[in-house]
Amino acid sequence: VRGFELAHRQYAKLSWAADIAPAIEMASNGFTVSYAFAEQLRGSRNLPRDPESTRIWLKGGEFYQAGDSMVLPDLARTLTRIAANGADEFYRGETARTLSEKGLATGDGHEASHRFIASDDPLMFLQLGQRFLGGTIEGVEVRTLG
Repeated sequence: VRGFELAHRQYAKLSWAADIAPAIEMASNGFTVSYAFAEQLRGSRNLPRDPESTRIWLKGGEFYQAGDSMVLPDLARTLTRIAANGADEFYRGETARTLSEKGLATGDGHEASHRFIASDDPLMFLQLGQRFLGGTIEGVEVRTLG
């Protein structure tokens, strides 16, 4: 989210809220599930094991089919808060608290830090002048900040 905010500051012609509005509309009103997306969901081994994931990504306990309409009201509410409050909403606002309460937090164990799986957005480091270093080790792509 921080990376999107950085890109927005540097390149956007519309307001932050206006740029996020189409995603809010899509999450609120729904979108047609593509064949590729339906297959991607179906291929997720962990999705059916997690009650919160099944609530969000399955339709009545069944996988979505290509052509189904998917509505994501939680995402719409989250994006609405981010549109109103900026990227800090994701890291320190209601969204951060919700993720923490649902056990999606990671990091240093300090409740106030609200560190999450996605909080270390790689693009955030670019604004600090950091560069990525990387390569392939035994067929696995590895990237780190240099």
